Amino acid sequence: MALEEIGAYQLIEKVAEGGMGIVYKAVNTETQKIAAVKTLKDQYDRNSETFIRFKKEANLLEQLDHPNILKFIDFQEKNSRVYIITEFIEGKNLKVIALDPKIPLNEKVSMLLQIAEALDYVHSQGIIHRDIKPSNIMVLNEGSCKILDFGVANLMNFQKIFSSKTGVAGSLAYMSPEQSGILKRNIDTRSDLYSLGILGYELLTGALPFQAKEVGELLHQHIARIPEEPVNLVPRLSPIINKIILKLIKKDPDERYQTAYGLAEDLKVYLKLNEEQKQTFYLELGKKDRLKNLNYSTRLIGREKELSHLLDHLNNTVLGKGFVTCIIGRSGMGKSRLTSELQKFTRSKNAFFIPFNSVERNSNFPFFPLIECVKKIIDTLYKMPLHTQEEILSSLSKALGPNGIILSKIIPEMTPIAGKYDSSFQFHKKESDLFFEKLKDFFITLSSTAHPLILNFDNIHFWDQGTIQFFDYFKDFIPESSVYMVLSVREDMALQIEGLYDIIKKQAQEGNIGILTLQALKSDDIGALVEEIFGTIYSGIQELSSRLHESTQG
Repeated sequence: MALEEIGAYQLIEKVAEGGMGIVYKAVNTETQKIAAVKTLKDQYDRNSETFIRFKKEANLLEQLDHPNILKFIDFQEKNSRVYIITEFIEGKNLKVIALDPKIPLNEKVSMLLQIAEALDYVHSQGIIHRDIKPSNIMVLNEGSCKILDFGVANLMNFQKIFSSKTGVAGSLAYMSPEQSGILKRNIDTRSDLYSLGILGYELLTGALPFQAKEVGELLHQHIARIPEEPVNLVPRLSPIINKIILKLIKKDPDERYQTAYGLAEDLKVYLKLNEEQKQTFYLELGKKDRLKNLNYSTRLIGREKELSHLLDHLNNTVLGKGFVTCIIGRSGMGKSRLTSELQKFTRSKNAFFIPFNSVERNSNFPFFPLIECVKKIIDTLYKMPLHTQEEILSSLSKALGPNGIILSKIIPEMTPIAGKYDSSFQFHKKESDLFFEKLKDFFITLSSTAHPLILNFDNIHFWDQGTIQFFDYFKDFIPESSVYMVLSVREDMALQIEGLYDIIKKQAQEGNIGILTLQALKSDDIGALVEEIFGTIYSGIQELSSRLHESTQG
């Protein structure tokens, strides 16, 4: 194949090969210009997802035109194979640059600026790269950077990666918590900024902030471990750059830079400073973030008292004093936002945070919310460090005992933990009672393994009767456990839940359940919210706030 012709391009030699694709150096026989030709390996057929994504990459590259992005030339098909033809570039990938101590820090910061500007352009086109890492950044001989690989590099078999016990995949070292699935948040452009932060950390220090031999351990570090500050590894590093990198790799997307534009503007300010100023100048990070895009990710406003309640009981849960809180409020009052804020604090507690949002169409399926929560727990367990995973699974198996197979009957995913259900097995009590008992044992045992369990059930007005009955049974075991149940219900639906509201009301009167009734936001709160969104670019904040408060009633 080395001498094959692809359209006007004659292949000369293979210059690179990855897990999915091959890159050749080629020459245009009409213009004599050198180009790069990229194709898939033979094992991918036209109907495979990889093949489809490869064509998608070509479509993406074709619409991108930026000096720091690999330039697209043509797309060709021949003999049921596809080829992407791009400019041919020579240089070193960023991994090599990161390990070279001779390259000045300012040059490396300049490289970060180039990548940030390229990402700003990419994001403006509605594209998320999803695989920013050193091997996908080429530094040309004159010092300019080029982002490579839009598409094919993103195709990972996560199930295979997560089940791997050795050999951590390169991309995972740079992957944001939300992209790996550990953090239950939508993936947006801030995921690329996290990856750029990890890349920047390595570029400036020569080391990764999170390192592990095992996939589960690496993913756990991304969500739970506080990284060593870059300046501790490279003392001559500017405090400004130190803060920029740490902001980029915040666990919570809301605490990172919100735009690549804001990052690029801060890097430009830094590069204009003299050496003395770089050590002493105070720079307010992210000040330009909101000048390009409105920031709809605001801090929690007007719910400080309610959050304090949740955090107090979270802290008590860690100490083995479980609790139940029921949040009541009209639709759109911020019930989900409040529990999302709670989730941020559970990470530092090493807690399992398991959310489930009930919907009306599933309200007739017995135990549906419970089954889905157990599935989420199992999925979370298999993403944990191997030694922790084995320890917890062993504890669960012992606690469930032979009767634990009743869980496998209702929840087949429990089979590896509880054993395979056998219809001929003689249980010592009614199966319905045993199911409640063993599900209780599962939750209680899980929460006692140095990992408090936070069960967040949204829209409990759509619970089925089986789930309500289990809650009535399980609530009595919670106070002596490390389980915190956070429930939420629409105010207009609370009284319509057959049996459940009476249980909650009675338990609240006895002090076993806390009820948070969300009130409308005050005018000042709405003003603060509007100011958070618009920043300093809008002068009519007070008038807009008043109109919003009047029309929405808070």
